[in-house]
Amino acid sequence: MVAVAGVAVVLRFVTRVRILRFLGSEDWCILIAFMLSIGNTVGMTYQAKFALGRRLATLSPGQIMRCLQAYYATVLCYYNAQTFTKLSILLQYHRILKVHKLRIACYTLMATVAAYRLELLVTGVFPCLPPPAFWDKRVKGKCLPGPPLWFMNAALNIVTDLLIFILPLPAIRSLKLPRRQKIGLFIIFMLGFFVCIISILRLPSLDKAAVSTDFTYDNIGIASWSCVEINTAILCACLPTLKPLISYIFPGMLSAARSTSHTDYVRDGNNVDISNRGTGHKRGRLSKVGHSMKNRTVSDSESGAGIVMADEELALDCLDLHNRKEGAKEGAKEGIPHSRAKDSLHESPGQRSENEEWI
Repeated sequence: MVAVAGVAVVLRFVTRVRILRFLGSEDWCILIAFMLSIGNTVGMTYQAKFALGRRLATLSPGQIMRCLQAYYATVLCYYNAQTFTKLSILLQYHRILKVHKLRIACYTLMATVAAYRLELLVTGVFPCLPPPAFWDKRVKGKCLPGPPLWFMNAALNIVTDLLIFILPLPAIRSLKLPRRQKIGLFIIFMLGFFVCIISILRLPSLDKAAVSTDFTYDNIGIASWSCVEINTAILCACLPTLKPLISYIFPGMLSAARSTSHTDYVRDGNNVDISNRGTGHKRGRLSKVGHSMKNRTVSDSESGAGIVMADEELALDCLDLHNRKEGAKEGAKEGIPHSRAKDSLHESPGQRSENEEWI
């Protein structure tokens, strides 16, 4: 599973660097999450080498101690991989969702994730005082009860996953998009719900481990589900970012009807029609240019690849522009002239601020 997640991360960076020519903080967060996932897998491998899957009564004190040391490192990697994966998704939302209320919700979720994950990090680093008392029973110390912390983490993890899944749905539902594009956009964001299901499926193995008197034998289930959960979350966080790469490699596979009764959004630049892909392209800013939804590419003499604006990417752009309009409405309520808010949606590339965020 970690190999599949690794391929997804590599393809995500290829898409961002080679095609979109843009890396955001969410990309670095998912890279950190993947490195921690590797650490989690290595830790589980060492647990299996020394004791995991064997009866406790058949193990020497040295084997048990080394298994607990590997478990200690694995827990830290697991908690932090979850944290950075969630932050990556929320940072992606933060760039897309421009409506003030949705951004406040995004900030609140990021703060919530950071706060309770900090608490889990502290309890993960110091499950016992002193920490060596966790794996070496010869060291006298006081330890926190493990099962309550496990279930608290599992509950908060599922709740935050559900909130992250729900967050963009109101904005998507209000979009005036063709049915196919709206369904595609819902599917993209519903990938997070799949991670929630895995977290729930992990609970029975967690309950079994909590009451076990033979932890080296009974922890196999929780170890396996934890690995699947982390890597599935990383995979689901990366999949929505790969559409430009798939559309570039297989331009006919993901193409849809290029014309609808809605608005055309393209990247500003030297625009070239999709039927005449050039040899080089670059990423530009969004611009409202007409009354039909068509795929375009934009050129750059320094690049050697064409960018095809695929359906889901266009839908994300529409989501961004929709939220800009909603933000303009909020600004009008606060006294900003409506004509100025409206004109900002029709600015030419030269009139736009150099600090405008990439989508």
